[in-house]
Amino acid sequence: MEKKRKVLYTMFTKWSLSYVVIATMAILIISFCSIQYSQALRAELEYTNAVQLEMTRLQMDRNVRSLRSFSSKAALNKTVSSLRKQTSWDYVSRYELYRLVKELAGETLLDGVTSDCYLYFPDIDLLVSGQYYNHNRDFYDIALGSYGFSFEDWQAVIGQNYRTSQVFSLQTKDGGELAVLVKPLDSSNRQTPPANAIMVMDLSKIPKASNRLSQERELICLIDRTNKRLVSSSPVSEEMKDELLSREPEKLSRGGGWIQGQSYDSSVISCISSQYENWDYAVVTQEQELVGKINELSMLVLVLSLLYLLISGGAIGYAALRQYRPIRNIVDTLKRSEGESEQQMSVDAYDYINRSIHKLVDQNREISSVAKQQQNAISRELFHRLLTERDAYASMDEGILKRMGICKDGDGVFFGMILTYRLEENVELALDTTTADPVDTREMSWFILQNVTAENLEKYGCSHVCFREGRREQIFFCWTEEDGQDLKAAVRQALEMSTAFISQYFKLPYRAAVSDPHQGIGSIYQSYREVRRVFEYQKSEGGREVISFGEINLLPMDTLLKYPMDAQNRLAQSVSDGDIENAWQEILKLLEDNQVNCLAPEAMQFLVSNIAVSILRVVGKVSWDTALPVSQRAVMEACQQGDLEKMKRELERLVETACQEVSEFNKREKENQKGKLYWNAKAYVEEYYTDPGLSVNSMAEYFGVQATYLSKLFKEMEGDKLSLYIHRVRLSHVKELLSKDVKLEDIAQQCGFGSQRTFLRIFKQYEGITPTQYKELQENKGKEESV
Repeated sequence: MEKKRKVLYTMFTKWSLSYVVIATMAILIISFCSIQYSQALRAELEYTNAVQLEMTRLQMDRNVRSLRSFSSKAALNKTVSSLRKQTSWDYVSRYELYRLVKELAGETLLDGVTSDCYLYFPDIDLLVSGQYYNHNRDFYDIALGSYGFSFEDWQAVIGQNYRTSQVFSLQTKDGGELAVLVKPLDSSNRQTPPANAIMVMDLSKIPKASNRLSQERELICLIDRTNKRLVSSSPVSEEMKDELLSREPEKLSRGGGWIQGQSYDSSVISCISSQYENWDYAVVTQEQELVGKINELSMLVLVLSLLYLLISGGAIGYAALRQYRPIRNIVDTLKRSEGESEQQMSVDAYDYINRSIHKLVDQNREISSVAKQQQNAISRELFHRLLTERDAYASMDEGILKRMGICKDGDGVFFGMILTYRLEENVELALDTTTADPVDTREMSWFILQNVTAENLEKYGCSHVCFREGRREQIFFCWTEEDGQDLKAAVRQALEMSTAFISQYFKLPYRAAVSDPHQGIGSIYQSYREVRRVFEYQKSEGGREVISFGEINLLPMDTLLKYPMDAQNRLAQSVSDGDIENAWQEILKLLEDNQVNCLAPEAMQFLVSNIAVSILRVVGKVSWDTALPVSQRAVMEACQQGDLEKMKRELERLVETACQEVSEFNKREKENQKGKLYWNAKAYVEEYYTDPGLSVNSMAEYFGVQATYLSKLFKEMEGDKLSLYIHRVRLSHVKELLSKDVKLEDIAQQCGFGSQRTFLRIFKQYEGITPTQYKELQENKGKEESV
C-alpha cells in the first residue's frame, strides 16, 4: 500500500508541475507580446507623423490643384469675363448666370469638388457655384448656413480684392474650424474687375481618412508663409500658433522632404511644404497620450499575469481536493488482480485504475443481464395474468405496473386498447441463406413486426408496451389520457402504415386484430377478449386480414365492404386528370356495388369517408383550395346524419371542386416549360413503351436535355423516377395482355422488355408475384364476383 501511495504522490507532483510550467509559459508569452506591442506603439509614434504628413500633403495638394484648375478655367470662361464687366446685379442676364452654373458644374466635376467650390464677383456681390447663383447674402442663407459660421465672417473673408492666394479660418458654432482657400482669377495688377475662386475645407476630416492609431490625437495645420496666417483642424493656443509660424523648413526645396522631431510642450511637430503654393502643412501629435497607453498596457499585463497565477494555484488546489484524493482512495480500495506485479502497477496508476474498473464493469454487466432477463420473465408473467384474469390488476401495486411500463389509473383519465399480431404456423422469410449463421425466421418475423409497429405508434403519439403471448401472438397494449376515439384512430393509422410497409418489403403470413378502447387498467382483460373474438371472426369468415372489434358490430355477417385497390386507383387517376364525369361514375359504381351487398348505414358512412379521403389525398399533392375543407366538412356532416342522398350530393360537389382545382393546376403546369417537358415525356413513354431501347438517356437525347435534368424534373412533377414510370406503363399494358391469354414471350416483346427473363424479373419486383400468379388471382377474383 505504501508503494501505491508513493506512486500517487509522484503522479501528483508531475501533475502540479505541469500546471506550473503551463502558467510560466503563459506569463512569458504574455510578457513577450506586451513588450513587442509596446515597441510597436513607440515605432508608431515615430513613424505615424511621417505617414500622416505625406497623406496630408497628398490630400491638400489635390484640393489646391483642383482650386487652381478651377480658377484657371473660370478665368478663361467667356461668361465669367462678361460678368466681371458688369457693375450692377440688375443688368446681369439670368440666362448667363444659369449657363455659368451649368458650365462650372461640368468643369469642376472633373476634380470631384463641385459642392465646395464657389466663384465670387465683389463688384456685383454675386456668388456662383456648380449648383446655385445669387446675392452673397441670399446664397449664404440657401447653401452655406449649414457650415455653422456667421455671414459677417464669411463676408470679411471673400469680400476683399486679393492678388495672391489666401488661406483663412472660420469659426463654427460647435467650436470647430473650417479652412477657406481664396484664389484670385488674376494675380497681376491689371485694372480688371476682381473675381475670386473659393474653396471651403474641413481639415479635421483629413486624419479620419486613414485608420492610423494616433488619428484622434493629431492636429492638422495649414500655414500661409506669405501672409503669416495659420489654419488648424481644431483650435490651438497662441503659443502653439507662434511656435508653428516661427518654425520654417528653410533648407528644403519646395515640394521636397519634411522636418520631423521638433518637440514643443510634449508634442511632436512635423512639417512639409506644398507643391503649388507658399504654404506648409504641419502635423502635431500629442506624445503624452501614447506613453499613457503604453503604461496602461504594462499594468494590464501585470494584472493578467497575477490573475493567471492565482487561477493556476486555484486549479492545482482544486485538483488536489476534488481529483487527486478520490483517485488515491480508489487505489487504496481496489484490490490488486491476481498475478499482477508491483512494477506493473507502479508504471501508471491511471492504467491500474482503468483495468480494475473495467473488470468491475464487466462483472456488473453480467449481473445486470441476468437481472434483466429475470425482470422480463416476471413482466411477461404479470402481463399474462392481466390478459387472462379479470381482476388481476387489483392485486398489483403501482410500482409493479410502472416497472412493466404501464401507467396506473390514479395518473388520470385512462383509456387503453390492444393491437395483436398472430403468425401462421409456417413462417418463411426471403432472407439470404448463403450466410454461415442460421436465421430463426419466426424470431426475425417477431422482430420486424415489433419494430415497425412500435415506430409507427410513436409517430402517432401512442404510449405502448409490447409482450409476447405464447409462440404465435405479439401484443401491443396502447393507452392515452385523452379521448379514447383519438387513440383508436391513431392505432388504426399506425397499423395501416405498418401493414403497408411489411407487405411491400416482406412476406409475412400473419393476421392482425384491434380491440375497442376501454377505460381503466382492467381494459387489458376486456380488450384481449375482443381481440380473440376478432381472430375467431376472421377464421370463420375467411375475409380481411386486418379488422377491429368495432367492425364486427358494423358489418352484417353475410356482407363485406367493397372498396378494392384498383377502384381506388381508377378514382385517383380520374381526379388527377380532372375528369369529373369518370370520377363520379367510379363513385356511383362503388356505391351501387355496396348497396347490393346491403351494407349497414354505419358501413356506408365508413365507405363514403374513405372515398372522400382518397379524393383529398390526390388534391393535396397539387393544391389545397379554401373550398375543399368546406366540401369535406359537408360530406362528414352528411355521414353523421346518415342521409344517403345528401351524402351523394355533397360527395358529388366535393368531386367537382377537386377536379376543377386539379384541372386548373394541370393547365398551369402545362403552360410552364417544365410542365410541357413533363407531359411530353409521359406522352413519349406511352407511345414508345414497346421499344426495348427506351430509357432515360434515350429520352434525354430525344428532347435535347441532360439525363439528370430530365430525371430530376420528372420526379419533381410525378413523384416517382422516370425509370419507374416506364416500368409502370409497361406493366399496365402487360396486365391488359395477361387478361387476353397472350403468351409471356409475346408480352415481353410487345411491351418492350426485350427478353422474357427481364420481363419476369421486373414484374415480380414491382408486383410481388409472377405474371402467372397474377393471372390466376384475377381469374379467381372474376369467378368470385360472378358468383
